[in-house]
Amino acid sequence: MKKLILLPWALALITLSCNEDKGSYDYKEINEVQFSGIASEYTIPYLDTLRITPELAFSLDPGDADRYEYIWELGRPRYNSQVPVVIGRERELNYFVNINPGDYNLFMGVTDKQTGVRWTTVASSVVHVRERYGRGYIVIGEDEEGYAEIDMIAMPADTIVVKGLLRGNGLPDMRNPRRVLFSGQYYYEAGVNNKWTELWVMTGDGAYYVDLTTFAGNPENNFDKWLFADYPGTPAVNLPVFCLSKSANYQHGYMLNERFMICNEGAQVYTFSLSLGGYRNPVNRLSATPNEFFKVYPYVFSAATRADASAGYMLYDMDNHRFLYYMSSYCHILTNNPGDAFTWQQPNDTEIIYGENTSNLTNNPNG
Repeated sequence: MKKLILLPWALALITLSCNEDKGSYDYKEINEVQFSGIASEYTIPYLDTLRITPELAFSLDPGDADRYEYIWELGRPRYNSQVPVVIGRERELNYFVNINPGDYNLFMGVTDKQTGVRWTTVASSVVHVRERYGRGYIVIGEDEEGYAEIDMIAMPADTIVVKGLLRGNGLPDMRNPRRVLFSGQYYYEAGVNNKWTELWVMTGDGAYYVDLTTFAGNPENNFDKWLFADYPGTPAVNLPVFCLSKSANYQHGYMLNERFMICNEGAQVYTFSLSLGGYRNPVNRLSATPNEFFKVYPYVFSAATRADASAGYMLYDMDNHRFLYYMSSYCHILTNNPGDAFTWQQPNDTEIIYGENTSNLTNNPNG
């Protein structure tokens, strides 16, 4: 028969567990702050002033101004690694908005200088910085002296009327105003504020792009300096008349990023080349006949979902009355498949009157 032996360690453990806790603790209530008066959203145009008067309630202090330090910060919600920008160090925010247009998280911080404790609002407030000239209605015409001039009904936040946008913006005086066209969209690269946003001002004396944020221009912004056409037989460019931009389209498993510029009333079509940083040789030609340029209808049809139009762009050849698809610096012939809406090769007596992309989201999620 086995005997159970109790060791002295058990008694020692019991003795230790019964010792009285004689530590000294001094509990003290700390100062707390409650934030209010800060809206969840603010929309402000570039070069305007953002004003916020917060309401702060302190639990142990009426709010002695000398006791606290304040800080206001903006951070990009899409770029978590980006260091927030300090926009104010006073209790009331009075910030002249000179930060690049975009969406920002707004933070307010309060530090108690007596205790060193800091409180910060959570990222529940968003500031939408809008381009002053990025949204609205533009009219191009002549001023009293016959030079091209632009007026705009801008809607960055509130509706404002801006006159004389070309006056003193850096571009030369030009006559024979033609049109204003947007070419370019936001190009996303994490952590980088990188934009391809150009607003082209087209006149009989030349075509220039201006900055959408400031509307400033430069003689170097001339379309001629963006054109790298060196293919034999390329006609001289007269004037760009139409442009189209398409960006970040993953419908075929890769990103499309093209900008078209149609010149000389459809006699030439150029696409933007990333490697050149400008517009390359004309693409309104077939690879089989690269020296023959055809006139196109001034519209680029995008997001075709046919296997032979995987590049996502279609042009209409007005000389030969047919639709073509663009890919790899050339246009290509479309084949007729069962179920097509109509034949891509039209009769010679057909005249195109009007065309645009549809919004057919059932059969084609890209329009």
